[in-house]
Amino acid sequence: MRLGITVWNNRIAPVFDVAAHLRLLAVSGGRATAQEDVPFDAELALLRVNHLVALGVDTLICGAVSASIERALVARGIAVFSFVTGDVDEIVDAYLRGAFPAREWLMPGCRRMRMRGGGGPGDGGRSGGGGKGGGGSGRRRRRAVE
Repeated sequence: MRLGITVWNNRIAPVFDVAAHLRLLAVSGGRATAQEDVPFDAELALLRVNHLVALGVDTLICGAVSASIERALVARGIAVFSFVTGDVDEIVDAYLRGAFPAREWLMPGCRRMRMRGGGGPGDGGRSGGGGKGGGGSGRRRRRAVE
């Protein structure tokens, strides 16, 4: 599994659409087996989506993201945890331990973290439905973090 995280000063970049750096982690068995920081500076947001697909990203953790880009990411098979804030190393650690998402990493002013397109670690894949805003199609799922 390949995890992508938008980064700014070792924190989650506040806005995906203009983030300049991406941290890539290969995750296997609850451990990061490889890590790489890459430039992420495509000017057009849809090129960012294509870049993530080309890099093999399965799951993205990011700050705010425009709805159209989030839909494009999910349509390309990328699970998206959006409206996340905090120290990248702490969030990676929590993700690997299965303690992510959690309310402590929710952006100020947001009532719930959005998660679309698949499950977290150990969730068994990209089954959908259920939850607030999930609908019945199984293509997108939104899970509130209470």
